[in-house]
Amino acid sequence: TTTTAATDQGTPSLSNTSLNHKNFQIREVAPKIPPKNQAATTPGPGGAPLGEGGVLYLPEDWLLGSGQPWHYRTTPRPQAQPVPVRPASPAEAPIVQRAEALMQQIESRVLVLLDAGEIVSITATGGIRLDSRLMSASMAKTMTALAAGKAICSGRLSLGQRADAAIPALSGTDLGAATLRDLLMMASGTTEPGERDYLGTTAEETRFHLEGAGNLERLLATPSQSTAQRGVFSKIKPGERFSYKSRDPCTVAMMLERTVGMPATRWMQEQLLAPADAEHSAIFATDRSGYFRGANDGMRLALIDWIRLAIYIDKERQKDSCFGRFIRDMGSTQIRAPSLVNHMSGYGYFTFTENAMVPQSFWAAGYGGQRIGWSTETGNSRIFMMFSNSADRQMDLVYPIARDWMRLGSKPRN
Repeated sequence: TTTTAATDQGTPSLSNTSLNHKNFQIREVAPKIPPKNQAATTPGPGGAPLGEGGVLYLPEDWLLGSGQPWHYRTTPRPQAQPVPVRPASPAEAPIVQRAEALMQQIESRVLVLLDAGEIVSITATGGIRLDSRLMSASMAKTMTALAAGKAICSGRLSLGQRADAAIPALSGTDLGAATLRDLLMMASGTTEPGERDYLGTTAEETRFHLEGAGNLERLLATPSQSTAQRGVFSKIKPGERFSYKSRDPCTVAMMLERTVGMPATRWMQEQLLAPADAEHSAIFATDRSGYFRGANDGMRLALIDWIRLAIYIDKERQKDSCFGRFIRDMGSTQIRAPSLVNHMSGYGYFTFTENAMVPQSFWAAGYGGQRIGWSTETGNSRIFMMFSNSADRQMDLVYPIARDWMRLGSKPRN
């Protein structure tokens, strides 16, 4: 039997730690609307799918898809340790109930509440298992930043290193003058997305360079990618202005390719997934040359391995180590990013900060409503996670649950 005793913060301590994800049952609720596949959506800028009413929509066959045949696949690790599970405390139970009710109101697929390395609640709208592989969307950008942090801490990169020092193909270009820090802040200064693209790459560029005969390095060196945006009187300088686009994380991924002594896909696997003790095969999106794309659909992990990775990031965040300091900087505002993502006005290193609805938190965010939120408070190990088809527009309903969940982990103020 398992007994619990509530602490002052409402977190139970388990006298029996036999509960883990191997014997855990995901709570299923009925969805408000059945999810749509790509065929039921309409193409928006750059081919990005849109749902009814022109809302951002991540199709079900993308969210749960297996990528392209040429994408990199990691080797499963069946010896991975189980993730512990504990029941909700009396203080947590009302938040879990609200999460279950919310999942019946919005177009989301799974909502996860974690604390101190343990699963407390998982609610899904049917058909999602712990080994179901889920696409990152732009949360891959956050993971690319973490991989860059590992490269910094191993002496292979530095925040002040220019892109052209690592990528000779960018020599003499405006993009080449951007430093790693500029790129991690989405502030390369290069051409901003236009009407024909969504994140700085047109559908034609994607088809040729990322899915066809070209490759990522050649794409970045093209004038459309490597030329500075012009302001009223002069070129925009690196580090001067936040501009959200795939180009900057793609450049960071290429810097990894050229500096870490192995393909960036293997670096991601060895530096992030292995220490997180990922169990199942992961898929990293690459071009046909094998270059990791570092953005958008960059990663597909089993749900339980997303959970493991989120827990690993939180544990590392709280350490007095090079990587711990990098994560804390990553989750702190480095540049203003107003009006891009609802309720968040700051940007760290490929993360969103200053969430007006969830104080003291930082977020990985992806198209359609993919979210992982961590606290910035020392000792607060509450984590919120969501994978969705189209929850972006309903974050005013989502974030209050994340806020109240994280508040339970806050230490009383003197």
